Amino acid sequence: MAEGKIITNKVTGEKVQFLKTTKETNGEYFQFELWVSPKGFMPMRHLHNKYAEKVEVKSGILKVEHEGEIRHLRAGEAFNIEKGKRHQWWNESETETVNAIFTITPAHRFEVMLEQIFGISNEKGELSFWQIMAMANEYDMIIAGPPIFLQKIMNTVLAPIANMMGYRKYYPKYSQ
Repeated sequence: MAEGKIITNKVTGEKVQFLKTTKETNGEYFQFELWVSPKGFMPMRHLHNKYAEKVEVKSGILKVEHEGEIRHLRAGEAFNIEKGKRHQWWNESETETVNAIFTITPAHRFEVMLEQIFGISNEKGELSFWQIMAMANEYDMIIAGPPIFLQKIMNTVLAPIANMMGYRKYYPKYSQ
């Protein structure tokens, strides 16, 4: 994973360029530039217990749902999403691409997670329930809604079943 690497998700309309990788920052943070095409979106409301996100909008309007409150972030505006807070974002525009800088602190495995999710989505069209179960613990993927303790139990019980079904938390072909 190198600075400048570009990955795209054809399903969600996202394009990411790595600005500062986990390796370059010794794991302190991961920073990437994001372009969200018109009507592009983050597919599910979620949260992360291991890292926080800072969003800085460069152009367009990024609609962010954070803990049930909707915000419209415009060029020059920034917003912090703390660890453990539910969030989701999307581009409502029919014509304008949103451009933003995301900083993930600490880096954890966020850049690998992006590579894996984008690769699987491009190949399969979406992440299946079983794929999510295989990946959730590795990448701190928590779906907003179901109680976290229940998701941890589900992940612990269902991840081995997902593995037996052929789903993996990591596919080398997506992270090169």
